[in-house]
Amino acid sequence: MDRVRSGGRPATLALVALLATAGPVAPAVAQLQGQMQGQVLGQLPPAQAVANPLVGIWTSNVPGIGGQPPRVEIVVFAPDGRVQHRVVGQNGQADMFGRYRVSPDGRFLQTMFTDFAPKTTCTVSFCGPAPTPENLFRQFDLPVTFQGTDRMQVETPDGVRVWTRRR
Repeated sequence: MDRVRSGGRPATLALVALLATAGPVAPAVAQLQGQMQGQVLGQLPPAQAVANPLVGIWTSNVPGIGGQPPRVEIVVFAPDGRVQHRVVGQNGQADMFGRYRVSPDGRFLQTMFTDFAPKTTCTVSFCGPAPTPENLFRQFDLPVTFQGTDRMQVETPDGVRVWTRRR
């Protein structure tokens, strides 16, 4: 298992980028709420139950970089330490599932993803196994800075990402 530490500037939650493109957020958020029920995931211990500022649904709009189209990312943090990260792009959507916790001092978000979907990808003429995301089973320690109760910045290996709480 690899461990990745993102450091330097204060930042917030940057987890993993899978697809590309912006898409409708509301239907994806509603679908994620239903899917988080009963999901057994991850290897990290549960998130702290006391005053966990992450619990909820967060979104981030990621601009297109280097010829990549923009995308919307949605992260659901459950009170029991489960996390689901969805990327919605022009080619569809992809999910990663895992565990998270907040460091005791509240300055770092630790995540580890252990599963992903979809497992199959299709083109016009062929369906086959989806590639395994390179960040699966890697622990990330990401500096997080809260900007009130509904905004946070997370410093990720890909740069600083701003997230807005939707619920």
